[in-house]
Formats: sequence, C-alpha cells, structure tokens
Amino acid sequence: MYWMDKVNFKKFIKDEKDSTVVENQWTKDGEENYGYGGGSREDNVDKEKNKDKRKGVWGTWSHDSKKFVFQKSDSRHIKDLWVINSTGKKRPTLETYKYHMPGEQEYYKSELLIFDIPSKSHIKVPLDTVRQQSISVFRAPRKQSSRDDDFRPSLLLSKKGKIYFSVISRDRKKYDINVADLNTGEYKTLIEERFNTYIESRPLILLNNEKEMLHWAERDGWAHFYLYDSDGNIKNQVTEGDYHVDGFAGLDEKTRTLYFTANGVNKKQDPYYLHTYKINLNGSRNENIRCWRFYSNYFYGRF
Repeated sequence: MYWMDKVNFKKFIKDEKDSTVVENQWTKDGEENYGYGGGSREDNVDKEKNKDKRKGVWGTWSHDSKKFVFQKSDSRHIKDLWVINSTGKKRPTLETYKYHMPGEQEYYKSELLIFDIPSKSHIKVPLDTVRQQSISVFRAPRKQSSRDDDFRPSLLLSKKGKIYFSVISRDRKKYDINVADLNTGEYKTLIEERFNTYIESRPLILLNNEKEMLHWAERDGWAHFYLYDSDGNIKNQVTEGDYHVDGFAGLDEKTRTLYFTANGVNKKQDPYYLHTYKINLNGSRNENIRCWRFYSNYFYGRF
C-alpha cells in the first residue's frame, strides 16, 4: 500500500504517467493472494498486465479522518480453479484463479486492519481466523442520496472511537455483533444470534449518544427490533407480533419514537404491501395516533 499527499495526488489525477509524482510506501508485507487491494478474478487472469496498476483502497473512515478500517483476505491456501474463456478472444484462453469449492476444508481468512494516518502505522483486530466467517463493518448512514455518493468516503457508525462490526459463520447460522477500540483493536462481542436456519441481518442503529443500540433480528420467528444498552444487555423488545419488520425508517430521540417499515400488520391486506409505522422505544404504542397508522405505501415485490 502506498500514499501520496494532496499536491502529488492532484498531479497524478492530471497525468497518471507524470514522473514527478511522489509516492510513499506504507506497507511491505503484501504478497500474492494476500495483498492490500486487488485479488479480483481480472487481476489474477492477467497479472503481468496489472502488476503496476494503481487501485484505490476502499476503507471505512473515522469521522475525524485520522484513521480508516480496511479488510484483508488471505487466499494463499485456496486451491486454483481453471476455466476456459472462449468469448474474449479469437482463440480460447485458459484462466486461473483462487476459488473455494463446496465441501473443501480450505476457506478464505478475513482480517480487519486499522490504519492511522498521522503515524502511517496499522494494527490488526485480533479476530480468530481459524473460524470460517465473513466480516461486515457497520457504517454511518448517508443523509441523502447523490450522484457523488460513490466518491464520498464511507464513515464508521460510531463517532466515539469505536468500530461496530458483525461476523457471520460460513453456514450463516451464527451471527455476532462486536465492538472494537479504534486505537487498540481490542474487541468484545455484544450480541449473539444462533439459529438453525439462514440468518438475515440489518444495519445496527446507535442512539442516545451511543449509550443504546437498536438490533434487528428474527429470533422469535418474526423480524423485530430489540433495544440494547451499549454493553450488549437487552432492555426490551420494541416491536412484537406476527408480522415482518422490514427495516429502520427514522428515530425521534426526544420523544423516543421509532419509525419503521413493515409487512403483514394488516391481515386483510396483501403482505407484499410495505407501510411505515411508529412506536415508542419501550414497546408501547404511540399515543399520538390511533393504533398504528401508515404514512406511505407502495407495492413491494420480490422476484
């Protein structure tokens, strides 16, 4: 991994082949199938062509822009797969890349790294790579959509020096929500989900100055929100009943009112219709409305 300052980056944007652009090497431990960035099928197919090609590192940034979190995958031990590309050129070509076939004992080992901009150092979150699992870092929601979203950096969910991330097993029956210290990398598990079926998930919601969390789960057979404190202790189930909570729609922290979308609340209506509702965080119905009132609706189809 390399970095450059603003002056050199501007020169690079103007002309990638400008020989006066100064790049500074950050890491030196990258190797084939265990590097920083790259690793795609296209990279492996034509390694010689892509060996000097620069690629941006898509990490998740702290709110003060002094650190970013990056995932690194180790596939050195994964066996090769060979396929014939018969469409790209006049003659078929042989492509080789790492691929984990069903039933094989080998698996990709995911790592979570924290990079510090001022010191140009990095540390590793001490995850157990013996387990077959994948990692997902919770990010701060973007306030509004824009064509420039692809160029905006992704920010960590927490503004207080924490990394909230989930880890799910390969069979998707074990799901953990964890929090790590952005400075030390030390982490602990806050919430555990264990099902004998495929686990679905939704983004974690922080509230009350990060003293509380809203967690979405299907633990009672229906999808609902649960309120936790920051240490992972459950306070109460917020939504409850034989209907499906689809997702988070908003939160009024002053009145402690949760807005959410759901299917199947009205048993006389097609459950594919999605509506927006509100409820108090303690699980009681909001007294400002009669029962639950929807604010908008549209046809929600799955194909």
